[in-house]
Amino acid sequence: MRDSPMRVMFVYHNQVEDGFMPQAIAVLGGMMRDHNIETKLFDTTLYRDKDSHLARTDRELRESQAKGGYQKVEGFDHTREVVDLAGKFYEEVEKYKPDLIAATSTSFEFGSLTRFILPAKRAFEVPVIVGARMPL
Repeated sequence: MRDSPMRVMFVYHNQVEDGFMPQAIAVLGGMMRDHNIETKLFDTTLYRDKDSHLARTDRELRESQAKGGYQKVEGFDHTREVVDLAGKFYEEVEKYKPDLIAATSTSFEFGSLTRFILPAKRAFEVPVIVGARMPL
């Protein structure tokens, strides 16, 4: 019998800023909460990996091609923080100590997802599951 609740870290890898958080994270998170399983979300939406090969995200590309431009929301800066994503994720796993890492990824993003989660998986011997999502 466990002394503490199981801990699951969800990973939403949003390298290209392709839209909305997958519903599966909310559904699974709610089910886990109902079964006394602790959850945490690692969302890459606000980060840009220092080693990213993408010149622009989908959002940046859409904004640059918008006819008549687009209007910025006052006080909102959507610039992504440039970070060592593998290092940042490693630190979060080290702090949270999950029993399972549950990630979501498109096939396009799968390679970059594995580059930042596998070092933590190996170091902390945490099982990882990955669900695929369809890009919008």
